[in-house]
Amino acid sequence: MFRDVAIVVPCYREQETIQTLLNNIYASPLRSANLFFVDDSEDCISTIMAKRWIEKNKDKSISVTCLSQGIRSGRGRAVIKGFVSALTNRQIRTFIEMDADGSHQISDVMQVLDQSNGFDVVIGSRYLQGSKILGWSRRRIVFSKFLNVLIPLIFRIQVRDVTNGLRAYSRAAVESLVKCDFHTNTFISLTESLLILRKSGLSIGEVPICFVNRASGQSTVGIRELYVSLKGLVKLLKNRKSFM
Repeated sequence: MFRDVAIVVPCYREQETIQTLLNNIYASPLRSANLFFVDDSEDCISTIMAKRWIEKNKDKSISVTCLSQGIRSGRGRAVIKGFVSALTNRQIRTFIEMDADGSHQISDVMQVLDQSNGFDVVIGSRYLQGSKILGWSRRRIVFSKFLNVLIPLIFRIQVRDVTNGLRAYSRAAVESLVKCDFHTNTFISLTESLLILRKSGLSIGEVPICFVNRASGQSTVGIRELYVSLKGLVKLLKNRKSFM
């Protein structure tokens, strides 16, 4: 049913969540999709755990490709690596990007996918009427809302959530992204990708989702990640004219 869909999952030390995600995908209609796990850690622990799941469930008809970076190069580069690999399959028409930590529910992935025929990119938004965020601290909610008000205002882009990583892309959108030299590689690259697609004249839509904070494992969004992301935002500001 979903043989023409690729699901690209960037991972950083998600050994506690990766097998749960695989179980959830297999228990859903998405089990027929093409999965691409891109490990952004030095020890490749996420893909090691994914391969153990594959070995244990070798009788199940699920397509899983494990790609290892060998170094921590950032979420943006990990996603692009997954897109490049998925593009080699000419049957794939829709590309899903999602997190590995359980924050993105399978029901919301399906909802984003259902709307993908109408836009070149569909964002699972945390900031639409009907959206929910469960389990976040007040500090993290304030910081996220601040970015998602400030960035659209500065760059004049009509998007409510420019930093969430649950998205569906058309093949044209992915082909456009892999040709670009990104200025950023942290989660701010999610913003940069939208600016690139907007400039390319591609359409952007949003659907409300229920975002659930991870139940296990450790978040990569710490002080260092926030600092690097703010530096990335400054880079985007310096190159603002190239996106307008």
